[in-house]
Amino acid sequence: MTTFHQRCPSCQRELELPAEAAGKRAICPACETEFVAQDRSPNVPVRPIKIPKTFRRIPIETVLAETRLVFTERRRPLLLPFLLPTVIVFLGILVPLVYLDGLAERDGAAAIAGGVALAPVALLILTYALWVGIRLSQAVCDAGPDDRAPQPLRWTQWAIPQGRSFVALLVVVTLASAIAALLIAALVMAIRSAETMPNLAARIPIYVLASSLVFGAGVFLLTRFWPLFPLSMRLDASKRVFRVAWWMTGPNTMTSFLMTIITMVVVGLCCVLFGVLLPIALPIILLMFVVAARLIDGSPIAALHWEPTADEVAEP
Repeated sequence: MTTFHQRCPSCQRELELPAEAAGKRAICPACETEFVAQDRSPNVPVRPIKIPKTFRRIPIETVLAETRLVFTERRRPLLLPFLLPTVIVFLGILVPLVYLDGLAERDGAAAIAGGVALAPVALLILTYALWVGIRLSQAVCDAGPDDRAPQPLRWTQWAIPQGRSFVALLVVVTLASAIAALLIAALVMAIRSAETMPNLAARIPIYVLASSLVFGAGVFLLTRFWPLFPLSMRLDASKRVFRVAWWMTGPNTMTSFLMTIITMVVVGLCCVLFGVLLPIALPIILLMFVVAARLIDGSPIAALHWEPTADEVAEP
């Protein structure tokens, strides 16, 4: 029931009257004075507005410095367990790709069929590698003072994926792979259409424009949605996680852009070197994502807040 407040004209007591009493006669229960209630709009209950969580603005220097500190203290428990997904990627993706490459010279149709069959398996293996890297990054960030020594985590904590978080990360990786495939397909179509032009001077602007648009779209998407990778381990892959990722990168556009450029340059250099350094570079990149996400939303990083014990203090 909606009500409104009015003071008694005799004793000045504040009365709560129903909305139906507006403009009608009322009696004060304290002094029993009869008066006419004012004709006014009732106090309608207002539904509270849900205000989204505010995120902090973090410069790229802070992200890189904190990532370096965590990596310096926890490099062994971060890198050594990642050898398992590295071996799985080598046996499950690289070896079949080499075989399909040789098969394509003899039977192109069979190679295409094998590639189609390998695609979902490769997607699962890639998701597993990312899941392990993010899980290890979260574990080393959460390691407190008792875990300062570079001891490896129990394998059950990082080798066995949890169903909900793995499915959420799989959705994110699938969307990212589909978008990347569409961008590459658009670039190939633009290049092929430009090759039909006899004039080289007319083809070069098309090459440059198509490459710039595809590269810019990839940079924009990764700049605004890189938090999906660490957030997918904490939230479900719904509209909420995409909205939170957009909010997190809003006040940190330049930081996110520089992180994207660093990621692309490092991954590109590793691919040029036949992926030799990816087992080291990928965990560090994922650690940078996890540290940046925690700095932006204010989540604690226990690895950065510990006091040295008496045995660790250097004597003068």
